Amino acid sequence: MSAQVEPKNASVEMELVDTATIRRLWGRTWPVNPFLPWEKSFSGPQFQVYVLGIQSTANVVAVISEPEAFLPDGTRIGRSYEKNDFLEFWLARTDEDVAGWERKKTTIERTVPYFNSETPLYVNKLYAIPVILPKDPKTPAKFTLSIVVDGTVKILEIVAEAE
Repeated sequence: MSAQVEPKNASVEMELVDTATIRRLWGRTWPVNPFLPWEKSFSGPQFQVYVLGIQSTANVVAVISEPEAFLPDGTRIGRSYEKNDFLEFWLARTDEDVAGWERKKTTIERTVPYFNSETPLYVNKLYAIPVILPKDPKTPAKFTLSIVVDGTVKILEIVAEAE
């Protein structure tokens, strides 16, 4: 599913990136891929990662708000991360000396934008906004964010079933 905004000569789209694409673009396992759940316990992943993908059809500067995730009853669930917060999230769970850390760090630095500040979006590049939800959410989640491009403010929304 996707949502889009079309300011002047650019179309900016938001989509929920599927697990197969996440593995193909950023690595097959969690030690190198920051968008896969941490699987360091016998009970499996302790959280679920949803990735909101942002793409533009032209080079633009955008201001992206912090996305929010909601249950159908309107209850806010989970937390979204911008670049520095997501690096800190993984540093708290990964030793910098562990194999794969540099690749994970580089992926975050290259793909995760900052919130509420001007961010260049380059044509056909996929930017990733991670949203961490509790393990096994039982109901669909709705993701919303606002984006400003060329003075045009749009609210983008996606509804997704738990995987």
